[in-house]
Amino acid sequence: MRKKINPVIGERTRRKARRPQMSRPEPEPRTPASADTRRELSDSDVGPALLAVELALTGDGGWEQAETAIDELTSDANTTGSATLFRGVPASALVMDAAGTDGYLDFRDTQLIAEARRQQISEPRLFRERQLAIDEDLRQIVGQRLAAATARHESGRPPTVAEFGLLEGILGLGVILLRCAPGTLLMQRVIDYVVGLTRPVLVNGTQVPGWYVAHHPGPDSVTPGGHVNMTMAGGAGGLLAFLVTCVRAGYTLDSLRMPIKTLVDWFVRWKQPASAEIWPDSAWWPRWVTPDEISAGDPSGVDRGDQEALPSWSRMAGMARALQMGAITIGDETARGLAEAALLACLTDRQIRRLDDPSLWGGLAGLYQTGYRAAADASGPMEIRLKHRMSAVGDALRRHASAQALDAPDEFWTGRSGFGLAAQTLRRGTAPTSHWDACLLITGRPRVTAPGYVLW
Repeated sequence: MRKKINPVIGERTRRKARRPQMSRPEPEPRTPASADTRRELSDSDVGPALLAVELALTGDGGWEQAETAIDELTSDANTTGSATLFRGVPASALVMDAAGTDGYLDFRDTQLIAEARRQQISEPRLFRERQLAIDEDLRQIVGQRLAAATARHESGRPPTVAEFGLLEGILGLGVILLRCAPGTLLMQRVIDYVVGLTRPVLVNGTQVPGWYVAHHPGPDSVTPGGHVNMTMAGGAGGLLAFLVTCVRAGYTLDSLRMPIKTLVDWFVRWKQPASAEIWPDSAWWPRWVTPDEISAGDPSGVDRGDQEALPSWSRMAGMARALQMGAITIGDETARGLAEAALLACLTDRQIRRLDDPSLWGGLAGLYQTGYRAAADASGPMEIRLKHRMSAVGDALRRHASAQALDAPDEFWTGRSGFGLAAQTLRRGTAPTSHWDACLLITGRPRVTAPGYVLW
């Protein structure tokens, strides 16, 4: 008899499969998962180093500046529970992996050894030694997070966005692990965890997706009874884009087709018709739905306001890109058409004017980078239309360039470095050499591919 697999940790177990029952506690006014999103965006320390590495790789900057930025980032990297893809050891691993493009780190280590021997001094601190130490710390952090998720799951409690999301959780750690350690048992456990989140659970008699959380989306958004997030950063969009990225990295589609289809179908189910007040040019998606709305089958009774659907990475553009990637992967042309129509709607002059923020998170830089990757995946007339509209986004990004360089803090999500990375894509007209935008989950492909991995 074949043993079943625990969806959280990927270990074989003989427990009888059953749909989990979860309690639905009243959410706290402030939640650990989302109330600190503003802090999480501003507390990222990965941006300057990623930009310095990208500029060095393309010849638009010097390796001296890049190595200084790497030294500053990795010298005392945080290994505690607050480490995320954008802060601490995982951020260091992301930058070191980016800097390793085209074998630069090996080349630089050879130079450092030769210089030390000529000067008859002790061996220098090598980049590869540093990278090995960082990778080991990363594995420990991922293992600890998975263990905590297992304990939470076994207690019958729902997850939080902080547990699984891109900004703070296992999804973000999985992004860098897929680059550093594809094909490992630990990577498989991360994938099993994400797959487990796509399985339905019952909450007070209502069937909801496994990524349902019992807390509010944020301090300014109250959802009694919790919510099911749809976005890239903390919901269906991120889960879908991550699984597609795993397939494009070499994990077999047969292993992941069902969870990918589940997420694609979720977006198709919750598409909302074009609305003059909210989103006039295509179908659109709410940022989240509540268990009551799921039970009713319709979120239209809630007044979500005209800011519900913005053409940013954090909202419509990110969700539409995730759906496009998923639909292409499983060959769902209807869902692909829905996604690409929404992406094209994000690029209209009317929507571009709504983004007075030039950042990656909620502004023009994120829209440009997302649109660039989406247009590259499109085909036929839609490819032509998307690429044509991208020129208007590029013009808007250029208009923001001088003011952004003067006024914004040097941060990844909301500041100069994130803007600079997208501006580099615009200036060169090519995909990033370092593949830095894999951490936005929009590329669908990590830097290092490893074909033929099969989930056990």
